[in-house]
Amino acid sequence: MSKNDRLILGMLLGGICMFIVMTIISLSAAGKNQEKASKSSIPTTLDALTAAASFHRLIFEDEKIRVTELVIPPGQETPPHAHPLRSTSWVTRGTPIVRTHYSGDKLQKLKISTIDTLTLRADQINKAIPEEAGILHKLKNVGAEEFREYRIEYKE
Repeated sequence: MSKNDRLILGMLLGGICMFIVMTIISLSAAGKNQEKASKSSIPTTLDALTAAASFHRLIFEDEKIRVTELVIPPGQETPPHAHPLRSTSWVTRGTPIVRTHYSGDKLQKLKISTIDTLTLRADQINKAIPEEAGILHKLKNVGAEEFREYRIEYKE
């Protein structure tokens, strides 16, 4: 093998090694960014299954997802809580619901940021609603029937 052949082979192998290293770094950074985007910094004490445990029930959980059920009888109101993971929810029964959103991440320092009333039309029942992670809120059922919602939270 000539000196030029060895030089070309060395440059080729060096380029391949650099490509592999850069790919690993890029994938690592993308994974960290995705993790930050899909998980909130809300304390576990404000997780829906803890803070509003009498209304939320864990149906299924594994390393990739968590599935919960929310049931609010007429006239009842959940305590402030959040869902720490990006999720998709769908309502199967009942509206209207008054939603109160909060700013802050400690129960002692919460401030109301918005209050609205959610009234779903019949064609919106059982439709997927994508939701961001960590939105601190409470819900009050102001309707005449039980409110029921299911949620899939994505760990990845």
